[in-house]
Amino acid sequence: LARDVEPSVREAAVTLIVQHSQPFATELYRQIALDEDPLVRAQLVSLNHPDREIQVQTLSTLASSGESAVLNAIDARLRNTGWTVNAAWLAPVLRARVANGQHPDQLSRLTESAIQSREGRSELTRWALESGDSAPMAELIKSLKPSGHTIRDSSLLREWLDLPGSDLARLLPLLARVDQEGLTDLLYQADGRISAEAPDALDALAGDESQAMRVRLAACALSLRAQDDHRTERMVELLARAGSGPEPLAQRFVGSLMAALPQNWRNEVILPVLER
Repeated sequence: LARDVEPSVREAAVTLIVQHSQPFATELYRQIALDEDPLVRAQLVSLNHPDREIQVQTLSTLASSGESAVLNAIDARLRNTGWTVNAAWLAPVLRARVANGQHPDQLSRLTESAIQSREGRSELTRWALESGDSAPMAELIKSLKPSGHTIRDSSLLREWLDLPGSDLARLLPLLARVDQEGLTDLLYQADGRISAEAPDALDALAGDESQAMRVRLAACALSLRAQDDHRTERMVELLARAGSGPEPLAQRFVGSLMAALPQNWRNEVILPVLER
């Protein structure tokens, strides 16, 4: 029936196939995923195959479709499926859907379900790290700061801080592209951990003149926690550059520096540098 010349017959057959408790031959799913009729293919979007590879291959093929009937079905599946137990196959399908390029403004809606779970947020972070694309980071930041200004839930920051040091190092410049305030919050909460695991990334941020001074100083202060003379020199240099101008550093910059950093950093890190 799945090979019938009549599309309505094939459509009905696919409905039965996806509802069947036992899987069929792999080739049958491939055939349906390439069916010439979009309504037939749209029915296959409901597939729940026990083999992750077949599930990913089939739905990723459908997510690359050019017909709205298929894409609408894929979009609904991505929005309505929980990521807690399905993240392993949902993530590659989401990437395939976004790579399709049709309706790029849909990303916020497509990631809504993913952002609700740790597993989904982890996959979005992984996607950003592997691709270098800051778009997934932007969606995560929106969930972190729904008001646009204030962080209401720091769980995502904690999840990022649980990343291996190498991943954390790659995360920092991505986050810097999207939201420098969010990056500063991450750096503040990273106290005691990030300095040992991502020193090169911190140094890069501290030396990046495109970053806000608040970000650069936070990164540099974190580096100083490692008790490294090189990083101490970096902070001294950064303070000197920030304070260069007609007014002395003590009058022009120290006040804003102190206001920008946590109290314990001011006492333990910044003041000793300024006293040099």
